[in-house]
Amino acid sequence: MKVIEKNVYSLIILAYILSFIGPFTSNAVIALVSVLQVDYNTTIDLVALSITIYLIPFSLVQFFSGAISDKMGYYKGLFLGLSMYFFSSIYVVFAPDIYNFIAARFLQGFGASFLSPLSFAILGDFSKCEHRGKIMSGYAVSATLGVSSGPLIAGYFALTNWRLFFVSVAIVSIIVLVLLNLQKHWLGKDLSKSQSSVFTNLRIALRDMGLIIFGGLGFLIFFLRIAFYTYLSDTLTKFPYNMNPLVVGSYISVAGFAGLVASPAVGWLIDKIGKRVTAFFGGLLLFTTFSMYFLIDWVSYLYVLIMMMGFSITMMFITFSTIVVDINPRLRSTYSSVYNALRFLGYSLGPSLMLPVYHSYGFPGVLVFCVTITFVVLAVVSTKFVSRYE
Repeated sequence: MKVIEKNVYSLIILAYILSFIGPFTSNAVIALVSVLQVDYNTTIDLVALSITIYLIPFSLVQFFSGAISDKMGYYKGLFLGLSMYFFSSIYVVFAPDIYNFIAARFLQGFGASFLSPLSFAILGDFSKCEHRGKIMSGYAVSATLGVSSGPLIAGYFALTNWRLFFVSVAIVSIIVLVLLNLQKHWLGKDLSKSQSSVFTNLRIALRDMGLIIFGGLGFLIFFLRIAFYTYLSDTLTKFPYNMNPLVVGSYISVAGFAGLVASPAVGWLIDKIGKRVTAFFGGLLLFTTFSMYFLIDWVSYLYVLIMMMGFSITMMFITFSTIVVDINPRLRSTYSSVYNALRFLGYSLGPSLMLPVYHSYGFPGVLVFCVTITFVVLAVVSTKFVSRYE
């Protein structure tokens, strides 16, 4: 692996910022569910669609964005993604109705699709193997900070004007574009380029069973997380809870902050007890957490339950990410993008696919679905397959 020593810390910090952006914007709308319904005079169905419509290009385009970067280099791919992300954020600010809002969110997701996988790959290329676990736990911290702070900040703006949240997103985009150009000399090098075609690289990645399995596990974890948050948010704003968006956003943010605390500990656990055991305990904790909703007065203990959920998902997320980034170092961008595409595809489909369950069986039906998915993940990580990547 080629490593550039000079300026490496600023490059890693830039990658952390890029990994923050996508989750920050995608998760924020969860806290705006009730506000958007009122402001646009629309239904939960279309608001949930606005979450899905962001995540569909965010996930699907990632199948290609890493492979494209392996051909054209990091700088061009990131500049393209950030530019589209900025202009689409402005579009969101001025969207006059829910349909324009949905269209703007689609473009925003397209731009963000270049940021997550390329930041993931940059961390792999600009770090040494002996520090890889520590570096990847930092990636988890930044992504989790985006997940946790998005709903909280959006909920705060919702008390006055939710559009101001997306104004702040546009401002952040400009700042990151400036930081990107300061690193153009290093990111413009041939470090990430491959001699093979985009489709050849993709074919190699898609034939790798290890990548597909870990991507599938990421799909299931992200599916249940966004589906759970979306319909927990809607449930808490209705009778008998009647909570405002800021309170709902604070609940959802707790999971992210728990993940922040968990990330360094998880990196240590991976080094001490191994990837398979760490992932197993994460799955067991998540299964226990969802089961407790049926055994206790869950609203009274919601902060604790959501903290447990955030901790357990972080355990599995960091483990899978640490494995994937080293499966094929030569095609790190391609592998990272396929892995991210699969898990964020789960994120994009979660709200819409869970909607019939929510309409038919309410929040308890969503919980049953989450318990089932967690059991499947736990069963897979219990096998010896994960041990091959220790």
